[in-house]
Amino acid sequence: MAQRTRMCVICKRLIEKERAEGLKQTNLCAEHAEAIKKFGGEFNVVAEQENLSKQNSLKRNPGAVATRMVRNLAAIERLREEYDRQNLDRT
Repeated sequence: MAQRTRMCVICKRLIEKERAEGLKQTNLCAEHAEAIKKFGGEFNVVAEQENLSKQNSLKRNPGAVATRMVRNLAAIERLREEYDRQNLDRT
């Protein structure tokens, strides 16, 4: 099976193999994954409770809670702006 390599959306370097395999949905290298924590992290976890009640029934019948990870686009954008500012200062 061919290895898929991905680039960090901030610095355009390859994401470390172990990180890419361990967290398949990541778009950040380890350095920027650590840096984005100050903006709330790369992902937000959203929890939604299933509703097993019949339509138009007054009886509540809650089901399990399903969680999913949603990319924190605002944090990624703030990190990208910070990275660009730092690189402009160096030139």
